[in-house]
Amino acid sequence: MMNLFTRRLHLREFTAEDWGAVYLYRSDPAVKRYDTFGPNTVEEVHEILARAVQWQATQPRTHYFVAVVLLETQQLIGECGLFMRDEEDLTVASIGYAFQPQVWGRGYATETVQALLQFGFGVLHLTKIEADCNPANIASWRVLEKVGMERIGTLDESSEHRKDAGFCYAIRADQWQSRT
Repeated sequence: MMNLFTRRLHLREFTAEDWGAVYLYRSDPAVKRYDTFGPNTVEEVHEILARAVQWQATQPRTHYFVAVVLLETQQLIGECGLFMRDEEDLTVASIGYAFQPQVWGRGYATETVQALLQFGFGVLHLTKIEADCNPANIASWRVLEKVGMERIGTLDESSEHRKDAGFCYAIRADQWQSRT
């Protein structure tokens, strides 16, 4: 079970009851403008959360998709995930995150990604963590660079992850260890 705390945030497992808070940001075109999936309907949000709950019981666990909650108010402000790239190789994962627009620019994404990296390398003993980012999403790729991830290339337009060409980022466990 994933249950992480940072200075200001609690990263916890999703429940079906989270659907209203998740729908608020997943239905927002501003949040989903760089993503190929969304804005999301109520039904899609229910399906997403049902999958998240199923992943919690999967062994070995390959998807850690969790809620980001403010410690001070217990308000759910976003989501993040650590997903194994290959179910046969549980040493490499990718990360993703999304937040309500009302909390953008406050450092929550950076704090979240740092917690995911610590969990991935420290608890799961991953060897590498990757992320894909739309080049137009400047705030997101700045978060990835701020936490020490390096741009290692680009996705081409035929990628299954993005409808546009995108940036690929990665950090290895030894690079993370040297930073912390």
